[in-house]
Order: sequence, then structure tokens, then C-alpha cells
Amino acid sequence: MALFNFALNGTSVFMFVYFILLCIVFVYKKVIFAKMESIVLITTAILAVVYLTRDISFLFFQLNVWIMPFLALASLRKNIYSIFLVVPVIGYIKRTLVDGDTFTGALATLFGASLANIPTYESLIRPFMDPLIIHYAFNSLMSVLYIVLLIVLFADLLNFDTSQKIKNILPSLKEITLAKMTMGLVIFFVLFLLTDFTIKSRYILLPTKELQEISLEIPLKQAPIEVIIDNPNEIGINALQVMIKRKSITSDDKVVFDFYDMQNNSLLLKQSINDYYFPQSDDKSYIFLNKSISSKKIRMLVYKKDGKNDLVTRQVKIIQDVKLNEAGHLAGFTSPEDKEEIFVSFRMNENMYVKLRGSYPIKNMLSSLKQNIDQNTSFFAIYLGAVSLSLLGILVLSRNLYLKRTSKE
Repeated sequence: MALFNFALNGTSVFMFVYFILLCIVFVYKKVIFAKMESIVLITTAILAVVYLTRDISFLFFQLNVWIMPFLALASLRKNIYSIFLVVPVIGYIKRTLVDGDTFTGALATLFGASLANIPTYESLIRPFMDPLIIHYAFNSLMSVLYIVLLIVLFADLLNFDTSQKIKNILPSLKEITLAKMTMGLVIFFVLFLLTDFTIKSRYILLPTKELQEISLEIPLKQAPIEVIIDNPNEIGINALQVMIKRKSITSDDKVVFDFYDMQNNSLLLKQSINDYYFPQSDDKSYIFLNKSISSKKIRMLVYKKDGKNDLVTRQVKIIQDVKLNEAGHLAGFTSPEDKEEIFVSFRMNENMYVKLRGSYPIKNMLSSLKQNIDQNTSFFAIYLGAVSLSLLGILVLSRNLYLKRTSKE
């Protein structure tokens, strides 16, 4: 990736490459524009150059798929182009790392606003590895594939057949067609959506009293901060969202989270997080629990293991109004699950910022869907009608094509 950021006399190297490509088009314009499909190939090449010179994660989400219709048109001429449909899909998946409103998040207007405020994959990955490694891997793979695409495109424009050479190197590509690639991508997106929903729906923001941060800081010590969690509906708690800031680190130490069932005083979970995990700013951190806890009354203790290093949390004031999920009126209604409140209280007047995240029960999801349909009946009627007519049209067209093919045979 350093090559793309390299500049010569203040000008990006890719500007020189882009200029050379323009010169090739101008010099060989008679050969290139002798074919009508050259417009599609040149448009595809321009979009590939745009992707190479920009970080896709900073461009808006839909830009990842702009190139796909042109690749599909080009693949009607040569099957080799259908292989490159994988590249914008990689960009699409890469975007999901930083955008929580894709896939499962996009279903918030259908299944309830709880899905609108879920952790990103960056947050899920960060406890195990630096997400930048994943970004660099995606960027490098996309860059290599787009460079290969540009070579194939300009070779095609100049009447050099590279597709056969590529298929000789990779014989398995001979069987790939636009139809097979499209079906493969549809299956992939369905499987990815199901996997994404299974993971993300475990970490919705559970409704609690609203917490207002104040300027007072509470130092973390070996003496624990005690948090009482009243969970009358025994909703599974899978993660915490806390505000813990590291001010200085001089040695290795950990922050310990102990969870006790107050009904029988048994230890539910003990989890330690290294001090280096917490940011040096006031950003919130996710603590993903090793197992789900769902007792009716839970005591959580937060303390330093050895009392080393300088870590603080922010004092908060509990507001009596129930905190609705963020974007609670996203679909024009208040989600039913917002009424199932979990009560959080503190001992010794040490009110630390802590939010609870847990599973999204199926019954709540269906209740939100029913309420949404009841309040937007006309929209759903038109939407379902359009989808049904489209599916019927596809079935009729497929049947006619099948009958024509069998009659010829």
C-alpha cells in the first residue's frame, strides 16, 4: 500500500499512471473506440482507478458496488470479467468492519431500533488483534485484484486476449460464468447475513436508566467499585460498555470484573482485562464476557488486580427517565423491548459509567415487527406486493426460457 501513497515532486505516483493510461486511450483511440463495448470497459477502468487511489472505508457505503453493473456487462462479452465481481464484495465486507448500520444494522427499521446501536466488527476484533491488520489485508488484496483488472481491461481494449492466458494459469476459472458467479454471491450474502445477525443480535443495548457523565473522575484501585444489576426478566448479559481511561502505565496489571449471583452468593464469572486495552481518551470500551450471565440480581465488582498503574472511570448521575435505545424512534415507533428495563444501582456513591449489552429475544423482535407492520400497513402492503410480483415475473420468465430450450432440443 506504500506504493499508492508515494509521491514524486508532490504528485501521487498514481497521477502519473492515470496520465499514462489516458495517453494510451488517446494514441490508440481508433482501435479502442472501434467497438461499442469499449465504453463499458473504459468506465470500468475509471472506477477501478478511483478505488485504487482512495481508501474505500472513507467513501460512502454504496460506492463499493458501483462497479458491479459494468463488470456484469463486460462479463457478457468475456466470462473472465465475472471473476472480478468478487473485488467490490471484498470492499463491501471491509466496510462492515467500521459501519454498524450494514447488514444486521440495516434491519433496525424492520425488527426494532435495538439493532441500530450494535458494536462494529472492529470492536469485536480489537480484544484479540489490531483491526488495522485486517484493513491492510483487505486493502492489499483489493489493490492487487484491481491492478490485474486494469491490465485485463486495457489488453482487451487493445485487442490482446489475456483471458485465455489467465485461464491456462488457473484452469478452474474456465468453468466460471456470470450466472454461476451471481448465484455464488447471492448464497454468500445470505450466509453472511445469517452469521452477522447471529453475532450482532447478541450485543444490543439493554434499556436502563439514562446515565449523565460529570467531570469527577474515580480512580480504580484494589478496593472494588460495586454495581448492583436488577434483571427481573433474566435477560442474557453478554457484554459491558464502560468508560475506563488509562492515564499512565508503568507495569503490567489488569482490571478485574467479578459477577456474583446475589440470591445464592455464587460466583458467576471472573474476567480480567489488561490495562493496555483501555484507551487514553474518554472513549467507551466494550468488555465482551466469556459467557452469558442472566441471574435476576447480580453484584458486579470492578477493581485492579495488583493496584498498579493509573486508571480512572468517569462519575455519572442517574437520571430517572428510562433510557430508550439509541434511534428509538428510527422506524416511527418506540420498540416494545424498551419497556423491559434493567435497573443498575451503585454502592458507596461511586457511580461509574456502565451500560449493559445482551441478547435480543425472538419474542421482542417479533413484537417490534408486528408493531411496525401495524403502524406502516400501507408501506408493507406495497412492498410485499412488489416483491411478490417480481418473484412471479422471474418464475414465469425462467419457465419460458426453460420451455424454449427444451423445445429446441
